[in-house]
Amino acid sequence: MASIIKLPSERVEQLRILSKNLDMTIADCIGMFINEQIAKGNLACDLPGLEVRPEPKTNTVTLNLDEEHTILTKEAADRLSKSIRALLTPSKDNPFVPVPDLDLTRRGTSLKLFDKKSGAEKTLAPSIAAELAENLARASKV
Repeated sequence: MASIIKLPSERVEQLRILSKNLDMTIADCIGMFINEQIAKGNLACDLPGLEVRPEPKTNTVTLNLDEEHTILTKEAADRLSKSIRALLTPSKDNPFVPVPDLDLTRRGTSLKLFDKKSGAEKTLAPSIAAELAENLARASKV
């Protein structure tokens, strides 16, 4: 869900210029900055409302969508990661791989993740979806 943050008009204009220069949305420019800070260790790679937690004892991955959660096998978590990436960058070499109990669809430029069991759904900006895919891939390797 989108939120509003007030910024000085000068910063907004700088973001518009940067967005144009980098040929990306302002949200993706901000996401790029956040990812740089994650890489530097200044911020955890967690996504609020999208917790991905490996469960080594059961060889599964828990995916929390706000208040609801689903348990994925490591293989399913890896497939979901690949499916998210496939929808972000479609090509013959990057196919969509279905995951039981979860639907993943495009919603404009964003992706919608829907848990069929609980009814929980989350619409993700492309940069957030890419981070979720990375978190799922990481958790599926633990």
